[in-house]
Amino acid sequence: MVIDKEPWDVRRNKKFEKIIARFPKHDAERIQEHFSDVDFNPYEGDIRKLQGEENIWSIRLGEYRAFYEIYQEEHMAEVFHVERRNTQTYKRGKQKR
Repeated sequence: MVIDKEPWDVRRNKKFEKIIARFPKHDAERIQEHFSDVDFNPYEGDIRKLQGEENIWSIRLGEYRAFYEIYQEEHMAEVFHVERRNTQTYKRGKQKR
């Protein structure tokens, strides 16, 4: 089995940055740190592929869910939304794109 050790390029769109600026400082820092990690792998952790979407995934980060799109060929993930987890998170999350 070949393990790909090439680092992933993680981009955060403006909407994500605007949303996270309203979070409590310690939560925002933890979420930002997760996506800044040089060992970031979009396929690890408590993740879910959104039903009906080709490359949109979500990851649980404590009380929050972050949504991102994976571009496998470019080895890049774009984080586009994050919100506090509740019963409506998945319905709204994929519409926020």
